[in-house]
Amino acid sequence: MATWKYSEDKKIRHRLTYDDVLIRPGYSTAESRLDCQPMWSVFDKEYSPIIVANMDTISTLNMAEAVAAEGVMVPFHRFQSVRDQLLMLQEFHAWKCEKKFDRRVMCAAAVGLPEPEERFERIKEYCDVLFLDVAYAYNTQAIQEAERIRKSFDGILVVGNVATAEAVQHLEGIADLVKCGVGNGSVCTTRLVTGCGLPQVGALIECVEAGKEVGISVIADGGVKTAGDIVKALCLGAKYVMVGSMFAGTEESAGDGYDKRIYRGLASKDAQVDRFGSLPTWVAPEGISAVVSYKGPAERVVQVLHASIRQGMAMVGVTKLEDLARNSVLQVISPATKHENVPHILDRY
Repeated sequence: MATWKYSEDKKIRHRLTYDDVLIRPGYSTAESRLDCQPMWSVFDKEYSPIIVANMDTISTLNMAEAVAAEGVMVPFHRFQSVRDQLLMLQEFHAWKCEKKFDRRVMCAAAVGLPEPEERFERIKEYCDVLFLDVAYAYNTQAIQEAERIRKSFDGILVVGNVATAEAVQHLEGIADLVKCGVGNGSVCTTRLVTGCGLPQVGALIECVEAGKEVGISVIADGGVKTAGDIVKALCLGAKYVMVGSMFAGTEESAGDGYDKRIYRGLASKDAQVDRFGSLPTWVAPEGISAVVSYKGPAERVVQVLHASIRQGMAMVGVTKLEDLARNSVLQVISPATKHENVPHILDRY
């Protein structure tokens, strides 16, 4: 991975995002891109580096079943009753055992800060992976809750979202993974509302480097517009990449028919009205709702993304995913290069 130096100025620091960088192509010895394996190998199991975002319109039971064969994790979201979330976990657990996917897919679900129904206590026995899902997790309450969960949960604990090295260091001995990304989601308006956030490449550099020091891996969450952004995140050292908008509009997402697939930020006005009955007076919405076009089966989306990762690996010159971050070099590009990156034949006329 490239070495990055930033100004020591405490007020203004230069940070980059996905559109600001390109991966430098390397020398490849692979005879075919099919020699490249876009999966993590853990003992005798293989897991995709892609995780479907725990958003209410896409982390459905149908979605989890549709992408299980591809090794993709779908954490069941917490913006539903404990009973409904528990039923999803139980049904998925039974389904994957019946289909003999037990060696390839983990059961995952999200919890928030302390809830009256004690969601964590009721679902933990069905979870291989638990997400402590907080919009911004670098605060006393979130860290204390993570500590409480860690004491009675033996599975993999993910805490998010954070965006800085300090936040990752604070979670040493508590979290196994952190979700990195603040204000960069496709339906998120946090940066517009609060003025806060970090460009995603800069955030990943900070979090990955800090994570190496304290034994915490990183999930890159948000900001992904293209499959190439997923490859860039993996080159930067992210272990997984959480993707939301790419699965919005798929057959397994929530919606009616082929022309009304909804994707929305969970801090949007619509989502909060659904939860609370009205928008609380003390809340400024930090997201939007969007109607997206129908995309077909989610399994096909995953297959295309895996193919893109494989092709990116071939261009870097590696055949194993664990070698990607060690052998890639990222380059800062100009605004003109950003234009050159996309189809531009029509601009000539």
